[in-house]
Amino acid sequence: MHDNSRRLITEFVGSFPEDARGRVLDVGSQDINGNIAGLWHEHGWQYTGLDIVAGLNVDVVAEPYSYPFAGGAFDVVMSVNVAEHVEDVPRWFVECARVLRPGGLLCVVTPNKIAYHAYPIDCWRIMKDGMAWLLRRSGLEIVTCDHVGIDTIGIGRKPAP
Repeated sequence: MHDNSRRLITEFVGSFPEDARGRVLDVGSQDINGNIAGLWHEHGWQYTGLDIVAGLNVDVVAEPYSYPFAGGAFDVVMSVNVAEHVEDVPRWFVECARVLRPGGLLCVVTPNKIAYHAYPIDCWRIMKDGMAWLLRRSGLEIVTCDHVGIDTIGIGRKPAP
């Protein structure tokens, strides 16, 4: 995780009220140059790290488009520096949105200006218009979509039924 992404996710975590607590799913949580689990723990959130392979900071290993959780299981789903490595990004967004509770937030940070870096593959650079489309297509209301430095950040809220 590069410094700009770490700053963006630190700001996202810090945007919650001090007494906010809940369940957070970190999609692509394996520690490759750092992780953000500690940010959530220090704020009292129940953190679950999910990845497609076992490793440091991974609590659950799962397929990229089928998570072993009931719909609505998490208050926050987040992913940092992962979307560029996912082959079927629209399908992946739908699965991330599925496990959100109504009113829950999905936060995706992905580089838009970075050299090719296969881990194990490198498929996409998502601009803010594409991020907005992915959030809407997944049934989420857009909270924000923007380019910040070398990253695109998208935050969507799952509407109440």
